Amino acid sequence: MRLERVAGLPERTGASWHTALLADAAVEVPGLRPPLFPAEAHADWDALLRFRHFLRHAYVVDLDPSKLVVNLDRLDRAVAATDDWLDLVLSGLASG
Repeated sequence: MRLERVAGLPERTGASWHTALLADAAVEVPGLRPPLFPAEAHADWDALLRFRHFLRHAYVVDLDPSKLVVNLDRLDRAVAATDDWLDLVLSGLASG
């Protein structure tokens, strides 16, 4: 939240602030930074965010192993797509 204030961006509040933050990370902020991950990774990161929310609030639930495997695959794809991208973003910020 402090970074938002420094950058002059609107502060996220309410129940969907995590979703708004993820959506904002997916787009360029002109004059400040490029997107923080490639567009093709957004759907996986969003699904993982939703799963995290479910898991934090599902106190008594039997987890379906096949759904856990789907989320593990999403995580593998999202991280693979984001790792190299983020390296380029950070090196660009450091040199700019």
